[in-house]
Amino acid sequence: MRSWTLRSIVTGVLAGLAVLAGAWLTLALTAHTRLPLSICAGLGSLPFLAYLGALAWNRRRRDGRARAPASFGLDRRDLLGLGLLLFAIVILLHQSLVLGKGLVPADGITRFEPWRSAIGESVSNRLLADQYLELIPQEHFFHDRIVRGSLPLWNPFLACGIPHVASMASASFFPLRLLVAPLDPFAARGLFALIKLFLTGLFTYFYVRRLGVSRSGATLSAMAFSFSAFMIAWLGHPHTNTMMWLPLLLALIEGEFAGSDPPGSTRRWVGFALATGAMQLGGHPPTAVHVSACVGAYFLFRLASAEAAGRRGRLVAGIVTAGIAGMLLAAPQVLPFLEYYFHSSAPASTELLQRSSSHLPPQSFVFSLLPHVGGTPAEGFEILAGWLGLKVWHNFNERAGFFGVTTLVLAFLALLSRRDGVRGFYGVLGLVCAAVAFGLPPLGWILGPLPIIGDIDHTRLLGIGAFAGAVLGGFGLDHLGRGEHERRRLVAFVGIWFGAAGMLGWLWGRLAPEFEHAEYLRYVALQYAIFVATLLIVSLAMMSNNHRRLVRGTCVALASVELLWFAFDYNPSIERADYYPETPGIRVLRGDPSLFRVMALNKVLPANTALMFDLYDARGRDYMSVARYEELIRGESGDFDFFNITYALPPAMFSLNLKYVMTPGDYELPEAEFERIYHSEISIYRLRNFVERAMILRNVEIEPDPIDLGKRMRLHAFSAQQVLLLEEPVTLEWSQSAPVPGVEDAVRIVAYESDRVEIDAALETAGFLLLLDTYFPGWMAYVDGQRVRIHRADYNFRAVALPAGESRVSFEYRPTSFSLGLCLSLMSAGWIAARYSTA
Repeated sequence: MRSWTLRSIVTGVLAGLAVLAGAWLTLALTAHTRLPLSICAGLGSLPFLAYLGALAWNRRRRDGRARAPASFGLDRRDLLGLGLLLFAIVILLHQSLVLGKGLVPADGITRFEPWRSAIGESVSNRLLADQYLELIPQEHFFHDRIVRGSLPLWNPFLACGIPHVASMASASFFPLRLLVAPLDPFAARGLFALIKLFLTGLFTYFYVRRLGVSRSGATLSAMAFSFSAFMIAWLGHPHTNTMMWLPLLLALIEGEFAGSDPPGSTRRWVGFALATGAMQLGGHPPTAVHVSACVGAYFLFRLASAEAAGRRGRLVAGIVTAGIAGMLLAAPQVLPFLEYYFHSSAPASTELLQRSSSHLPPQSFVFSLLPHVGGTPAEGFEILAGWLGLKVWHNFNERAGFFGVTTLVLAFLALLSRRDGVRGFYGVLGLVCAAVAFGLPPLGWILGPLPIIGDIDHTRLLGIGAFAGAVLGGFGLDHLGRGEHERRRLVAFVGIWFGAAGMLGWLWGRLAPEFEHAEYLRYVALQYAIFVATLLIVSLAMMSNNHRRLVRGTCVALASVELLWFAFDYNPSIERADYYPETPGIRVLRGDPSLFRVMALNKVLPANTALMFDLYDARGRDYMSVARYEELIRGESGDFDFFNITYALPPAMFSLNLKYVMTPGDYELPEAEFERIYHSEISIYRLRNFVERAMILRNVEIEPDPIDLGKRMRLHAFSAQQVLLLEEPVTLEWSQSAPVPGVEDAVRIVAYESDRVEIDAALETAGFLLLLDTYFPGWMAYVDGQRVRIHRADYNFRAVALPAGESRVSFEYRPTSFSLGLCLSLMSAGWIAARYSTA
């Protein structure tokens, strides 16, 4: 034992030294060479990978163990349930999978000009606006660069430039996103949704089967979670990219507790690491925190069980190691995100939003049983939710707790029929999630001050609660038709109908006095009829003492129909012609070959949508914003909706390379500063004092106080063409050099790409080259191949000092956060591969 411990310590120390050496090498290569970042990361990972290779070779030679075949615990008898799941998903998504439409709610752009005037308004689901206004344009940007053979780390089209990969919402490295990246978002999103929903159901099925549930019960659980309100309402958002891995993580943990020393446990921890990495790459950190907390709670619950006696230390070491390996797999996205976060206004906006205090009012629980009774953004009648006392922010997506009346009744039956550890765990988990989501005191006071936890909107724990209900529903289905626990089933029957009657009576009392039109009455009556019919069928099945296959099959079919009815058409599909159509006004802007930025006032061409037409927008929505840029525009940071829709031109507009401003047709701008060049579905104005994106300046002033510097930049009279404002003194040895004969000041941008800008500059005397792109860590500058310093200029932009004469200036985005993250990811992948090969 002593020699084994000493060997482990030596092995760990050597591995740590190899990791540190590789990280140092990666950072050095990134900072001091111009090698591609992937090469820097690959070279940096070599010491650790070579060490792993030596360990694996030595272990295989010493042990001589052969690889055991992998076993996933599924066979052909499971095809019926999984086939039903796949069939239901295809029905749900048939328009995008079969009819050639795209699973994108882009017809919602017709709420905005220029599309509303050009093609009319046709809004299908207003709550999916984030998809067509922010997410899809960024997906389009990533796809467009991938098919050109480059990996974009920087997005120059939004807000004078933002770090693209660092934006978690873009989920650029999410495995399923990479799988469909060669397809444009219009074609890819339907396939992406199909894979996501099917894997969610497959993982749930696999997990519930490991708990001992029958195939029919596992089918019901898989349907209930895949088609739960959380998965459907957030289907096109990154929330579900993260949530889908919860059942797989739990299944892998459960496999470790299947016996005293289950074979192949190392491979399960390898799977756990891969699933953890995929979850972290999903693109929604708050959901990742919720999923991680649930997985951790489940592990501790299973660790306390009798089956874990004598193995607790090894199990803890296994999950901790696998969890770290999984986090490192996601490092190429997580580390840039953390860098972006600390240079963004997100901490300030999070503090102002006080997300931890968000909760749902008690009356919104009714939507877990009658999800449409308050109306939906897809079919209308949303005024009913207001009659129940819900506010605008208690919208359909945020109160998404439905997972089927059938499933809920069976979950209740499971808790009544037998009390064992797993059912008790999920019963408590469901109650805790509901208590936190509905703000039951004192949970809000406890969670609020906690780091990270206190910055999260916990109403989305309804997704975890839906999973708990789906698991319990599978257990409950297995009790049908057995002829046992009659008294408990009778108690459940009576309790369910008394509770339902009370809820329906209360709901009718709140709604009936407000009915002004017969259509409202008919709509609510339909919801009642669907609920009562579903409850009646499942209640009769619950009380049956025989015909086990019939009653179970009936409940699975009923749950499938019920969940499909709920999910159908919530995520709309559209024709290709409705996918960000180009209008005459947009063609006018695209006809200008120069390099410029645009802006729009009021509800005209929302910020990110300009990206769809290769137009650079001074605005941009990324759920985070570079703090300096927001302060330049607003004077302060902390607005979560910063520069999404604006109603007034910012004072600093003359320093943003802004050339065109779009307004509604009847909106006029002052003629002294703007010239109207187009007037139809929108008006387009050109700035008379257009400032080029790159320029030469020699009049330099030092303003060390950022607050005063920001104020000067926001002065309406300030122009970047007049003076260069720096925050730190600079000494230029060649600043007094004589003019170069025959050279006149000139700047020409010869290449402007995502991560690289090439500029030819000619200076009569020494001066500064100012580039009106956002200053951010990771940008490096080279003058004729030699590395030079980038100065933060004019509060938010980049400037380099140039000698007299002709120079080639290169700006390259080489973030050490990405190269280090990629290096760590390669090391983790190597460790996982070594562990798998020697398992």
